[in-house]
Amino acid sequence: MENPGNSPTVTTLVIDSFAPGMMDESVTGAALDHFQLAEGRFEGRLSHAELTEARLDWGSYNLPVLATGAMPGDAVTLGVTQTPRGEGIFSGAAVRGTVPVLMTEGTELDYRVAGGSRWMAFQIERDKLERSGIALPPRSVSVIDAGGDGERLNRLIDSVVTRLRAIEKSDDRILDR
Repeated sequence: MENPGNSPTVTTLVIDSFAPGMMDESVTGAALDHFQLAEGRFEGRLSHAELTEARLDWGSYNLPVLATGAMPGDAVTLGVTQTPRGEGIFSGAAVRGTVPVLMTEGTELDYRVAGGSRWMAFQIERDKLERSGIALPPRSVSVIDAGGDGERLNRLIDSVVTRLRAIEKSDDRILDR
């Protein structure tokens, strides 16, 4: 499949019932297991974009889900969790609102996603970050203090997802069905 211009290849999956096998690679390259934590009809949406030097995954779930397993071994994951109501639990830490997270290569994810949450995972190779002057510890899973920038992060994520959906709809040739 030819990708026109510099547009990323975008894949979207809409899930209308809990199907953990379909969610295994919700974060590209990760080996994750998912467990539905509340009764009801599960609805989710997963989007993925292959960028020139990075990968971007985005998801939303209407019900609480436990996601656990190994993150990709080939990339650092910079993530943002958006929990509009209630709280999620990320590696033992309660998360509310919009929270940035960092997971280095191959670390274990243990995330209880609150119902109604959205998340984004941006993956990039360590050497590309280091060439940009960003040094990271060898193994780390951490919640990052965003200070008062939660709303700005929300707007940024919304604009990224809106742009990916526009790219996806603009030209059927870039879709990876």
